[in-house]
Amino acid sequence: MNKLHLSYYVLRLSIWSIVFLICATTFAQNRELYWNEPSLKSIDSLLASKIPELKLPKEYILRGDRDLPDKLNNAELPFFRPTFSQNPYWNCGQSSGVGYAFCYELNHARELPGNILENQQSVHFTWNFMNTGDGWGVSYLQSFDILKDCGNPNLEDYGGLFNGGEKRWMTGYELYENAMRNRIREVYYIDLSSEEGLSVLKNWLYDHLNGSEYGGVANFYLQYYNSDVLPDDSDESGQPIIVEAIAPAGHALTITGYNDSVRYDVNNDGRYTNNEDINDDGIIDMKDWEIGGFRYKNSSLNNDGYGLIMYRTMALEYGKGGIWNNQVHVIEVKEEYDPVLTMRLKIKHNSRNKIKIIAGISQDTSLNLPQHTIDFPIFNYQGGDNYMQGFNNDESSKTIEISLDVTPLLSYIESGTDAKYFIQVVEKDNLNTGNGEIMYFSIVNFDNQSESISDEIPKIIENNSVTTLSLVSRISFEKVEIATNDLSAIIPGEYSSCQITAQGGNPPYSWEVIQPYNLNQISLNLPQSHQNQLTFEEEPLFGVPVELSFPFPFYNDTINSIIVYVDGFIMFNDNPFPYPYFIGEESMLKNNKIIAPYTSKLVLKEENNDGVWFNNYEDHAEIIWKASVESYENETELNFAVKLYSDGRIETHYGEMTYPERIMWSSGISNGDQINYTRNSFFHQIGNVSNIAFEYRPPQVLPTSIEIDNSGLLSMYLPDDSKIYEIEVQVKDDNSITDRKRYQIPSELIFDYDIYAGSDNSINYYDTVSVGFYVKNISAETYHNIEMDFSSDDHNFSILKDHSSVGTLDPQQSAYIDSALILTVWPGIPDQYSIKVSNILSSDEKDWISDIVMNVDAPKFRISEIVIQDDQNGVLDPGEEADLKFLISNYGHAEINDIQIVLYDNINALEIENETLIIDHLGVGDTIQAFYQIKANKHIPTGTEIDVFIEVLLDDYVLSTNHRKLLIGKIPILILDLDPKHLSSPVIENLLDSLQLKYTTRNQYPSEYDGFMSVFICLGGLFSNADLSVIEENRLAAYLQNGGKIYMEGRVAWSQEEMSSLQVLFNIEAENAPYYFEYDSIYGVDNQFTHQMKFGYYNDKPYNNYYLQPIGTAFPILNSGQTDSACAIAYNHGDYKTIGSSIEINNLVDIDSISTVRNYFLGIIEFFDLSSYLYADISETQKSHTHLDLIAYPNPFDNNLFLQIKGDVNREKRLLIYNLYGNLVNQLKLPEDNGNTNITVCWDGTDNKGKKLPKGFYIVKLVTESSSVSKKVLQR
Repeated sequence: MNKLHLSYYVLRLSIWSIVFLICATTFAQNRELYWNEPSLKSIDSLLASKIPELKLPKEYILRGDRDLPDKLNNAELPFFRPTFSQNPYWNCGQSSGVGYAFCYELNHARELPGNILENQQSVHFTWNFMNTGDGWGVSYLQSFDILKDCGNPNLEDYGGLFNGGEKRWMTGYELYENAMRNRIREVYYIDLSSEEGLSVLKNWLYDHLNGSEYGGVANFYLQYYNSDVLPDDSDESGQPIIVEAIAPAGHALTITGYNDSVRYDVNNDGRYTNNEDINDDGIIDMKDWEIGGFRYKNSSLNNDGYGLIMYRTMALEYGKGGIWNNQVHVIEVKEEYDPVLTMRLKIKHNSRNKIKIIAGISQDTSLNLPQHTIDFPIFNYQGGDNYMQGFNNDESSKTIEISLDVTPLLSYIESGTDAKYFIQVVEKDNLNTGNGEIMYFSIVNFDNQSESISDEIPKIIENNSVTTLSLVSRISFEKVEIATNDLSAIIPGEYSSCQITAQGGNPPYSWEVIQPYNLNQISLNLPQSHQNQLTFEEEPLFGVPVELSFPFPFYNDTINSIIVYVDGFIMFNDNPFPYPYFIGEESMLKNNKIIAPYTSKLVLKEENNDGVWFNNYEDHAEIIWKASVESYENETELNFAVKLYSDGRIETHYGEMTYPERIMWSSGISNGDQINYTRNSFFHQIGNVSNIAFEYRPPQVLPTSIEIDNSGLLSMYLPDDSKIYEIEVQVKDDNSITDRKRYQIPSELIFDYDIYAGSDNSINYYDTVSVGFYVKNISAETYHNIEMDFSSDDHNFSILKDHSSVGTLDPQQSAYIDSALILTVWPGIPDQYSIKVSNILSSDEKDWISDIVMNVDAPKFRISEIVIQDDQNGVLDPGEEADLKFLISNYGHAEINDIQIVLYDNINALEIENETLIIDHLGVGDTIQAFYQIKANKHIPTGTEIDVFIEVLLDDYVLSTNHRKLLIGKIPILILDLDPKHLSSPVIENLLDSLQLKYTTRNQYPSEYDGFMSVFICLGGLFSNADLSVIEENRLAAYLQNGGKIYMEGRVAWSQEEMSSLQVLFNIEAENAPYYFEYDSIYGVDNQFTHQMKFGYYNDKPYNNYYLQPIGTAFPILNSGQTDSACAIAYNHGDYKTIGSSIEINNLVDIDSISTVRNYFLGIIEFFDLSSYLYADISETQKSHTHLDLIAYPNPFDNNLFLQIKGDVNREKRLLIYNLYGNLVNQLKLPEDNGNTNITVCWDGTDNKGKKLPKGFYIVKLVTESSSVSKKVLQR
């Protein structure tokens, strides 16, 4: 990791992890200065917006506040821990929410004292998982997610309050299992904008709203502004009082009590009143109160952390003196909790933010992949580029022992039966810089303390892939079950209710109505029509509202307008600030009503033609984004869209998608209730996610106003008895084990069906499926001549039999129709595809409509990166024969037999001995190595990157097409641009473009350097400089000693007292100058390739305090004066070559036709032996030593370009077309010579597949065995 200077850290404030401004705050009369903390900007944060509201129970409303004391302070109770200071960390959210509130509520529930470490809670456990490894602030709301799912360790287990600082992750199986026992059941908010909310909070503080002997505490966010001390004639005079707050909020406090008698003269009229309109808004309410305030505890030792905040401040609008959202948050804890099942893992890895841990289960023990999975709010691409425990200077810190509560997985199996348990480690690492292994995996049954240990360990974590381990075990547990069998109490045409009951498990229960959307991959292209570009406010967190031309059904709501946000999502309310003060797009997805094709922190760059467009049609609407990720604009290009249809379907489309793997993003749709959401897991996909599309198909339209409370009382209005509604209800016990049951809401007819597909009832690709139907008349009427008609417009299957007769059904009579529906599934259907068939039941008396949804299993293929095995350098050179290898995995839900794997490239650059490979069997979870013998065309220029395609076919039907890049020969130049300002790399790129020398630019260290002939390292100038890490210096030194070539520039780079392992290889030493001097003119050196050159030097900081001196046979090539004052030195070791420079090439200014930066750079190219790889027009670079001539006309051209070749007709020739990125796009076929001295060929501006290429410049290159000539042409 680069050790960047201060200016770099300042720049980092724009990264989305630090979305919010930094505010310093002062506190009361002591004016204590708080460290800067990132702040909340949202008046209705996405995470907070779906937290349930806490209201007064009916008996409390009747009682009023007459039983409450005038003052209260729960910080004086034994459950409250002693005051502590968060200094120097930005962890106020965790100090307040975990260190004070969670600790107090847990001790209160368990009747434990808060003054011993065993009963105090770690604030850094949750903070360190979410602070990106850099110590940024994290909302306590996100920490509450961790407390719900994973728990929290006490300080005795954690080793102290701040043990290990902001980077440490705890290690130890039992420590994690101890932490699991400390859990939150629910989080609530209280709205303090009115007296009603004031009463709720005071009663909560008094007795937890349940008659307890002691009350609770609460948390809130604010930013201090107007703070003072209470006057002499007030109760608690001299104590600090917060009168007003400002936005954005950035500091969290804990409310511990209240005092109805404290007073402060807000309007300076010499009186204290609660019954006068002191703010002149024409209303007398809490905003006018000058009497009464809440007591709070701060994570500061100043005044023992104690202070007060006025009731009126809680009611003032956020941004106009009030606290964030006018809300406080309270938590309900679990007095006791013991996990039923845990997974223990020992993982070793050198970069924890590249991995994610997923747990899974399958009732079918023959499967190699899980049928159901869960993930966690921890170990989820978090913690920065650090070792697993966080300490990069300690090798043992790479290894961590953890335990995860996987009890919810038991929802999907039967108690006392064998099941297969899975752990999956997903690694996102395109550059192959991370490595690790799974060293231990087991499951622990806490009922009997038995442990089942995997026999597959240790296992290397596959690079940029998913590593899966499994074991089979039998677990007995108490499972919750829904006991209600039907909804006969529901009456059509009325608002009615039905009590649903459950049994077993661990009460209390919670209930939900499930509204599942079916997610399918589809074959559609990104919309191209850009009709109406949306204009966003300067503050990009504001959305733009747009009206739909049709009513859009979404999760049982009818939507007529939407709000579009730059950041890749749409919402349906008027929140102007959608982003909360936390990092976690997945939490945002679960907690908000949202449609998110690609949600991240995005920006629109005008120079990139970025924008967001809205196209509104009669039956659908399109929202199209072209955007970049903030702070990574030069590394990203995002093209995606969402389509909304009047029937409720949603499509998400992705074009070219380029972004760094470290970017956090999410994709999916959600009702915002943490239950009904569909997350598109392709955003965890390894590799390219470009050029793909998905459909979210809605469930059947549900009855109006359907809801279920926590007692299981289901209520709804059923207006239309011609529809046969089907709903799904879920119950969850206190161990998070769930059960679901589907019900048909009573109509006159109900039905069920059986599936017969081959030898079982599971539908696979290529199956012919027979569906038998049970139909029952549950009404008091007889229905005559009932018929069933089936239809679908889905092209992934065909209906062979679409009509069946049921006959006449008397009341309570049923009938079974065998093979009522027959359909055939196409072989290319996506895995887990949901096929939907409409069913119309008609009778002489009445018609009914319903839908049938059936899931299909299919194989799904993952192709690894291509590996070249040539017994040399792992690079396929022009003319070389080698083996091409890759892994093909089936991570779908169906096995497949007799498939063909076909390999080909886009320009016939490869000779492939056998293009088709036959695989007899590829089971679920299986991985097979494929290899081909290939030979690269000897005329392909080195450094050419070609497109290789791998097709998977079944009976000539293409199931999958995978695209990979293959490099032919080494790339001549890698520009490693670590300069925070990126000043020299554009200059070098322009020079290389003009010379047509192939290169690639990286802003991060590559996984390896062996694929490059030379490396140009740009480290920056004064006050904006990067340092190479020790690891990278050692890697570059090894590259040099293996025959590499390195140019390295940097003003500060050569000024260290000791040269690094890399710098000593340059044979350069720095000689300190007696003072800082100014670069003015730069001179070449006689008898070197810079002979007679002279440059101007332009920079706003043209200063230095040292000169470079050559050692041994190294020699200067540039001086900063007429005498020995070198600023660039070259060295030819014999095995490698180097150039070290203390000036940046972007600051050199041309003086004359000789002294040009281009000529200087050509000298470097020649010194590095790269001249033979130049592809620019030879008239610009060198004299022709051949008798070849290439004439291109007309140039520029519109449709056809004629290429005339003269001379050397007997030589073997190839005519190649390149784009300006150096990619070979076409190879033109030449006619036989037949002794002609002139040959003319026509090019129509297409690629090798006949597709018209974009307008722009191209390079036409004529190549023979010994020479070449090229021309630059323009297609208009």
